[in-house]
Amino acid sequence: MLLPPDASLAGESMRTGKRLIVADATVDSRAFQEPVRATKVGPIVVTPLGARGHTFGVLGVSRSVGEAPFGTRDLDKVAAFAGQAAIALEYSHAQRELRRLAVMDDRERIGRELHDGAIQSLFAVGLELQATRSRAPDPIVKRQLANAVARIDDVIRDLRGYISELRPDVRDEPSLEQNLERLAVEFEERSGVLTVSEIDARVARELDAVASDVIMMAREALARVGRHSGATTCRLRLRRADNEVIFDVSDDGGGPDRDRSRGNAPDAPVLHERAASIGATRIVGGRGGSGDVEIHIPLPPSARAP
Repeated sequence: MLLPPDASLAGESMRTGKRLIVADATVDSRAFQEPVRATKVGPIVVTPLGARGHTFGVLGVSRSVGEAPFGTRDLDKVAAFAGQAAIALEYSHAQRELRRLAVMDDRERIGRELHDGAIQSLFAVGLELQATRSRAPDPIVKRQLANAVARIDDVIRDLRGYISELRPDVRDEPSLEQNLERLAVEFEERSGVLTVSEIDARVARELDAVASDVIMMAREALARVGRHSGATTCRLRLRRADNEVIFDVSDDGGGPDRDRSRGNAPDAPVLHERAASIGATRIVGGRGGSGDVEIHIPLPPSARAP
Protein backbone atom coordinates (compact mmCIF):
# COMPACT_ATOMS: atom_id res chain seq x y z
CA MET A 1 0.00 0.00 0.00
CA LEU A 2 1.33 3.45 -0.91
CA LEU A 3 1.69 5.84 2.02
CA PRO A 4 1.60 9.62 1.56
CA PRO A 5 4.94 11.11 2.66
CA ASP A 6 3.31 14.20 4.18
CA ALA A 7 0.44 12.44 6.00
CA SER A 8 1.81 9.28 7.59
CA LEU A 9 4.03 8.25 10.49
CA ALA A 10 6.45 6.59 8.04
CA GLY A 11 6.68 9.80 6.02
CA GLU A 12 7.35 11.92 9.11
CA SER A 13 10.07 9.57 10.36
CA MET A 14 11.75 9.46 6.96
CA ARG A 15 11.48 13.22 6.47
CA THR A 16 12.75 14.20 9.92
CA GLY A 17 15.08 11.26 10.56
CA LYS A 18 13.52 10.83 14.03
CA ARG A 19 12.23 7.73 15.85
CA LEU A 20 8.55 7.79 16.85
CA ILE A 21 6.59 6.03 19.60
CA VAL A 22 2.80 6.07 19.25
CA ALA A 23 0.55 4.59 21.95
CA ASP A 24 -2.49 4.22 19.67
CA ALA A 25 -2.24 4.83 15.92
CA THR A 26 -6.03 4.83 15.54
CA VAL A 27 -6.31 8.19 17.31
CA ASP A 28 -3.01 9.79 16.21
CA SER A 29 -3.58 12.55 13.65
CA ARG A 30 -0.19 11.89 12.03
CA ALA A 31 -1.06 8.29 11.13
CA PHE A 32 -2.45 7.35 7.71
CA GLN A 33 -5.67 5.65 8.81
CA GLU A 34 -6.36 3.36 5.85
CA PRO A 35 -3.57 0.83 6.61
CA VAL A 36 -4.09 1.34 10.36
CA ARG A 37 -7.73 0.22 10.07
CA ALA A 38 -6.94 -2.55 7.56
CA THR A 39 -4.32 -4.18 9.80
CA LYS A 40 -5.88 -3.22 13.18
CA VAL A 41 -2.71 -1.47 14.35
CA GLY A 42 -2.68 0.07 17.84
CA PRO A 43 0.73 0.80 19.44
CA ILE A 44 3.54 1.36 16.94
CA VAL A 45 7.20 2.40 16.83
CA VAL A 46 8.74 3.80 13.65
CA THR A 47 12.46 4.32 13.05
CA PRO A 48 14.29 5.51 9.93
CA LEU A 49 16.48 3.19 7.87
CA GLY A 50 19.64 4.77 6.52
CA ALA A 51 23.37 4.65 6.00
CA ARG A 52 26.09 7.29 5.65
CA GLY A 53 23.65 10.05 6.61
CA HIS A 54 21.14 9.10 3.90
CA THR A 55 17.65 7.86 4.88
CA PHE A 56 16.18 5.49 2.30
CA GLY A 57 13.28 3.93 4.21
CA VAL A 58 11.66 3.26 7.56
CA LEU A 59 10.98 0.27 9.79
CA GLY A 60 7.74 0.06 11.70
CA VAL A 61 6.86 -2.45 14.44
CA SER A 62 3.32 -2.56 15.75
CA ARG A 63 0.95 -4.32 18.14
CA SER A 64 -2.75 -4.91 17.75
CA VAL A 65 -5.36 -2.47 19.05
CA GLY A 66 -5.75 -2.74 22.83
CA GLU A 67 -2.30 -4.20 23.53
CA ALA A 68 0.29 -2.52 25.75
CA PRO A 69 2.15 0.43 24.24
CA PHE A 70 5.86 0.24 23.46
CA GLY A 71 8.44 1.69 25.83
CA THR A 72 11.81 3.36 25.34
CA ARG A 73 13.67 0.06 25.69
CA ASP A 74 11.49 -1.44 22.96
CA LEU A 75 12.35 1.50 20.72
CA ASP A 76 16.08 1.00 21.35
CA LYS A 77 15.80 -2.66 20.33
CA VAL A 78 13.90 -1.79 17.16
CA ALA A 79 16.43 0.94 16.33
CA ALA A 80 19.34 -1.50 16.80
CA PHE A 81 17.68 -3.99 14.50
CA ALA A 82 16.97 -1.19 12.00
CA GLY A 83 20.68 -0.33 11.96
CA GLN A 84 21.60 -3.90 11.08
CA ALA A 85 18.81 -4.10 8.49
CA ALA A 86 20.01 -0.86 6.87
CA ILE A 87 23.54 -2.26 6.53
CA ALA A 88 22.17 -5.48 4.99
CA LEU A 89 19.97 -3.55 2.55
CA GLU A 90 22.83 -1.22 1.62
CA TYR A 91 25.12 -4.20 1.02
CA SER A 92 22.47 -5.89 -1.13
CA HIS A 93 22.01 -2.69 -3.12
CA ALA A 94 25.77 -2.37 -3.61
CA GLN A 95 25.97 -5.95 -4.87
CA ARG A 96 23.16 -5.30 -7.38
CA GLU A 97 24.90 -2.11 -8.53
CA LEU A 98 28.19 -3.97 -8.99
CA ARG A 99 26.47 -6.63 -11.09
CA ARG A 100 24.67 -3.97 -13.13
CA LEU A 101 27.90 -2.02 -13.67
CA ALA A 102 29.71 -5.19 -14.73
CA VAL A 103 27.05 -5.83 -17.38
CA MET A 104 27.16 -2.18 -18.49
CA ASP A 105 30.96 -2.24 -18.72
CA ASP A 106 30.82 -5.44 -20.77
CA ARG A 107 28.26 -3.94 -23.15
CA GLU A 108 30.23 -0.71 -23.41
CA ARG A 109 33.42 -2.64 -24.19
CA ILE A 110 31.72 -4.73 -26.88
CA GLY A 111 30.09 -1.63 -28.36
CA ARG A 112 33.41 0.22 -28.39
CA GLU A 113 35.17 -2.69 -30.07
CA LEU A 114 32.45 -2.92 -32.71
CA HIS A 115 32.59 0.83 -33.34
CA ASP A 116 36.35 1.34 -33.27
CA GLY A 117 37.16 -1.95 -34.95
CA ALA A 118 34.49 -3.42 -37.21
CA ILE A 119 32.74 -0.21 -38.26
CA GLN A 120 35.95 1.71 -38.98
CA SER A 121 37.33 -1.24 -40.98
CA LEU A 122 34.12 -1.57 -42.98
CA PHE A 123 34.08 2.16 -43.60
CA ALA A 124 37.67 2.02 -44.91
CA VAL A 125 36.77 -0.89 -47.22
CA GLY A 126 33.81 1.11 -48.52
CA LEU A 127 36.03 4.07 -49.30
CA GLU A 128 38.48 1.83 -51.17
CA LEU A 129 35.64 0.32 -53.21
CA GLN A 130 34.32 3.78 -54.03
CA ALA A 131 37.78 4.84 -55.21
CA THR A 132 38.07 1.66 -57.32
CA ARG A 133 34.61 2.30 -58.79
CA SER A 134 35.62 5.78 -59.94
CA ARG A 135 38.53 4.26 -61.90
CA ALA A 136 36.72 1.23 -63.30
CA PRO A 137 36.08 1.54 -67.08
CA ASP A 138 33.36 -1.13 -67.27
CA PRO A 139 29.84 0.16 -66.33
CA ILE A 140 28.83 -3.32 -65.14
CA VAL A 141 31.78 -3.40 -62.74
CA LYS A 142 30.91 0.13 -61.60
CA ARG A 143 27.36 -1.00 -60.80
CA GLN A 144 28.55 -4.09 -58.93
CA LEU A 145 30.96 -2.01 -56.86
CA ALA A 146 28.20 0.50 -56.08
CA ASN A 147 25.97 -2.36 -54.89
CA ALA A 148 28.79 -3.69 -52.71
CA VAL A 149 29.28 -0.25 -51.12
CA ALA A 150 25.52 0.00 -50.48
CA ARG A 151 25.56 -3.40 -48.75
CA ILE A 152 28.50 -2.32 -46.60
CA ASP A 153 26.54 0.81 -45.61
CA ASP A 154 23.61 -1.41 -44.61
CA VAL A 155 25.89 -3.54 -42.44
CA ILE A 156 27.35 -0.42 -40.78
CA ARG A 157 23.82 0.85 -40.01
CA ASP A 158 22.89 -2.53 -38.52
CA LEU A 159 26.03 -2.56 -36.38
CA ARG A 160 25.31 0.94 -35.11
CA GLY A 161 21.82 -0.24 -34.18
CA TYR A 162 23.28 -3.17 -32.26
CA ILE A 163 25.73 -0.83 -30.51
CA SER A 164 22.87 1.46 -29.44
CA GLU A 165 21.05 -1.51 -27.94
CA LEU A 166 24.18 -2.76 -26.20
CA ARG A 167 25.00 0.53 -24.58
CA PRO A 168 22.90 1.46 -21.55
CA ASP A 169 20.29 4.15 -21.79
CA VAL A 170 21.80 7.53 -20.96
CA ARG A 171 19.06 8.10 -18.36
CA ASP A 172 20.59 5.28 -16.29
CA GLU A 173 24.05 6.78 -16.54
CA PRO A 174 25.53 9.98 -15.14
CA SER A 175 24.49 13.28 -16.73
CA LEU A 176 25.73 14.43 -20.14
CA GLU A 177 28.11 16.81 -18.38
CA GLN A 178 29.58 13.97 -16.30
CA ASN A 179 29.81 11.67 -19.31
CA LEU A 180 31.72 14.24 -21.36
CA GLU A 181 34.09 14.95 -18.48
CA ARG A 182 34.64 11.21 -18.04
CA LEU A 183 35.41 10.83 -21.76
CA ALA A 184 37.99 13.62 -21.50
CA VAL A 185 39.67 11.96 -18.53
CA GLU A 186 39.68 8.53 -20.19
CA PHE A 187 41.09 9.98 -23.42
CA GLU A 188 43.87 11.75 -21.52
CA GLU A 189 44.79 8.57 -19.65
CA ARG A 190 44.73 6.48 -22.82
CA SER A 191 46.51 8.89 -25.19
CA GLY A 192 48.71 10.99 -22.93
CA VAL A 193 47.21 14.14 -24.46
CA LEU A 194 46.41 16.73 -21.75
CA THR A 195 42.63 17.17 -22.15
CA VAL A 196 40.60 20.02 -20.67
CA SER A 197 36.78 19.90 -20.63
CA GLU A 198 34.69 23.08 -20.42
CA ILE A 199 31.06 22.00 -20.16
CA ASP A 200 28.19 24.38 -19.48
CA ALA A 201 26.05 22.29 -17.09
CA ARG A 202 22.84 24.16 -17.95
CA VAL A 203 23.38 23.67 -21.67
CA ALA A 204 24.18 19.99 -21.12
CA ARG A 205 20.83 19.53 -19.37
CA GLU A 206 19.02 21.15 -22.31
CA LEU A 207 20.50 18.46 -24.61
CA ASP A 208 19.27 15.54 -22.50
CA ALA A 209 17.12 14.19 -25.37
CA VAL A 210 20.16 13.87 -27.68
CA ALA A 211 22.76 13.10 -24.99
CA SER A 212 23.72 9.72 -26.47
CA ASP A 213 24.42 11.33 -29.86
CA VAL A 214 26.54 14.09 -28.30
CA ILE A 215 28.53 11.48 -26.36
CA MET A 216 29.13 9.48 -29.54
CA MET A 217 30.28 12.62 -31.39
CA ALA A 218 32.62 13.48 -28.53
CA ARG A 219 34.03 9.96 -28.53
CA GLU A 220 34.60 10.09 -32.30
CA ALA A 221 36.11 13.61 -32.24
CA LEU A 222 38.55 12.67 -29.46
CA ALA A 223 39.48 9.44 -31.24
CA ARG A 224 40.31 11.46 -34.35
CA VAL A 225 42.54 13.76 -32.30
CA GLY A 226 44.45 10.72 -31.15
CA ARG A 227 44.70 9.26 -34.66
CA HIS A 228 45.59 12.33 -36.70
CA SER A 229 46.98 15.31 -34.85
CA GLY A 230 50.09 14.42 -32.85
CA ALA A 231 48.72 16.82 -30.22
CA THR A 232 50.00 17.40 -26.69
CA THR A 233 46.93 19.29 -25.44
CA CYS A 234 43.25 19.12 -26.33
CA ARG A 235 40.11 21.02 -25.29
CA LEU A 236 36.50 19.75 -25.35
CA ARG A 237 33.80 22.41 -24.95
CA LEU A 238 30.01 22.61 -24.86
CA ARG A 239 28.55 26.12 -24.72
CA ARG A 240 25.51 28.12 -25.79
CA ALA A 241 25.39 30.77 -28.52
CA ASP A 242 21.93 32.33 -29.07
CA ASN A 243 19.51 29.51 -29.91
CA GLU A 244 22.10 26.82 -30.58
CA VAL A 245 24.76 24.88 -28.74
CA ILE A 246 28.32 24.83 -29.99
CA PHE A 247 30.21 21.61 -29.36
CA ASP A 248 33.88 21.73 -30.32
CA VAL A 249 37.06 19.76 -29.88
CA SER A 250 40.34 21.56 -30.57
CA ASP A 251 44.01 20.69 -30.11
CA ASP A 252 47.52 21.96 -30.72
CA GLY A 253 48.52 19.13 -33.03
CA GLY A 254 50.27 19.41 -36.36
CA GLY A 255 49.69 15.95 -37.80
CA PRO A 256 49.27 14.89 -41.43
CA ASP A 257 45.73 16.25 -41.69
CA ARG A 258 46.64 19.82 -40.72
CA ASP A 259 47.03 20.88 -44.35
CA ARG A 260 43.39 19.98 -44.91
CA SER A 261 40.85 20.45 -42.14
CA ARG A 262 40.19 17.31 -40.11
CA GLY A 263 36.60 18.35 -40.64
CA ASN A 264 37.11 16.92 -44.13
CA ALA A 265 39.31 13.98 -43.16
CA PRO A 266 38.38 10.51 -44.47
CA ASP A 267 36.52 9.50 -41.32
CA ALA A 268 34.60 12.81 -40.97
CA PRO A 269 31.41 11.30 -42.51
CA VAL A 270 30.92 9.45 -39.22
CA LEU A 271 30.60 12.80 -37.45
CA HIS A 272 28.53 14.30 -40.28
CA GLU A 273 26.03 11.45 -40.10
CA ARG A 274 25.70 11.64 -36.31
CA ALA A 275 25.35 15.45 -36.43
CA ALA A 276 22.70 15.23 -39.15
CA SER A 277 20.69 12.73 -37.08
CA ILE A 278 20.08 15.39 -34.40
CA GLY A 279 19.54 18.27 -36.81
CA ALA A 280 22.93 19.93 -36.29
CA THR A 281 23.15 22.84 -38.70
CA ARG A 282 26.83 22.51 -39.56
CA ILE A 283 30.02 20.70 -38.79
CA VAL A 284 33.13 22.65 -39.74
CA GLY A 285 36.89 22.78 -39.30
CA GLY A 286 38.50 25.23 -36.94
CA ARG A 287 40.05 28.64 -37.55
CA GLY A 288 42.29 28.84 -40.58
CA GLY A 289 41.58 25.24 -41.55
CA SER A 290 43.36 23.99 -38.45
CA GLY A 291 41.21 20.90 -38.39
CA ASP A 292 39.44 21.49 -35.07
CA VAL A 293 35.92 20.04 -35.05
CA GLU A 294 33.02 22.40 -34.36
CA ILE A 295 29.39 21.26 -34.44
CA HIS A 296 26.37 23.57 -34.10
CA ILE A 297 23.36 21.90 -32.47
CA PRO A 298 19.95 23.62 -32.37
CA LEU A 299 18.43 23.98 -28.93
CA PRO A 300 15.00 22.42 -28.35
CA PRO A 301 12.19 25.01 -28.82
CA SER A 302 11.44 25.04 -25.07
CA ALA A 303 14.96 26.25 -24.31
CA ARG A 304 15.18 28.98 -26.92
CA ALA A 305 15.05 32.68 -26.13
CA PRO A 306 11.63 34.29 -26.82
